[in-house]
Amino acid sequence: MMMFPAMMGIRIARPAIVAGSYDADAQAYITAVEVADGQALETVYRDALNDFVVGCKADGIWAALGTCVIMAGARTISGALKALKGPPPQNNNFVAGDFSRTTGLRGDNATKQLITTLNSNQGVLNSNHYSVNITLTPSLNFKTYIAENENQGHRNWVDRSGLINGVRVRNQSNGFNETSFTGWDGLGYLGASRDNATTYQVYANGTANTITSASGTLGNNRGAVFSRFGVDYTDARMSWYSLGTSINQAQLSARLATLMAVIAGL
Repeated sequence: MMMFPAMMGIRIARPAIVAGSYDADAQAYITAVEVADGQALETVYRDALNDFVVGCKADGIWAALGTCVIMAGARTISGALKALKGPPPQNNNFVAGDFSRTTGLRGDNATKQLITTLNSNQGVLNSNHYSVNITLTPSLNFKTYIAENENQGHRNWVDRSGLINGVRVRNQSNGFNETSFTGWDGLGYLGASRDNATTYQVYANGTANTITSASGTLGNNRGAVFSRFGVDYTDARMSWYSLGTSINQAQLSARLATLMAVIAGL
């Protein structure tokens, strides 16, 4: 009779998990979320997170993300408020019932907002972006997705406008503009990026609309998500925000779409 190792009491070594198999920034975020959640994330989501970070680095857009938060994917609201990059936000009034791991946080048109601990302008007048990922459109127009401090000029903001498929925006500018996107349902990536003194681009629905609007003076303002820093609160639901220097929005939008598709299936 042939004796196999297991029958002879010999333990067969299993393949070891290779340390450093994930990008260091992705692993740091995964660890922080799992500690906050008190349990592990699914492998499919860990892999998707790693692919997102590695992909952003390969695209050359990682450095432009001064701070960013994936407000979905985690198992708890505590995990969802960990920053993927940069400092985490200050939570004002969001509770567990406002959180969905597949679609993110929902505002209330009244009191709920996140305050970013990183200035929304990043200290660069003509290199600036902000973005959100919308999973439920707001019930009211002229309510803010992301903005600067209302009391300090809010030279950056984006909210839903009264235009069909439209938004009202500023990017380092003294005046606001309205623009619309044909066929847009108001969901998915929405952002604005400036890389010069005279124009900036608003991006949604796979389209970049160029806005001619000169940059103003540089502010020094903290940002808010789900409000214009205490006014014009929205009841939209969102799963991502970022602030930073100018960025290729087509690349960021594509990377986010892939990541959010995985999150939607959790």
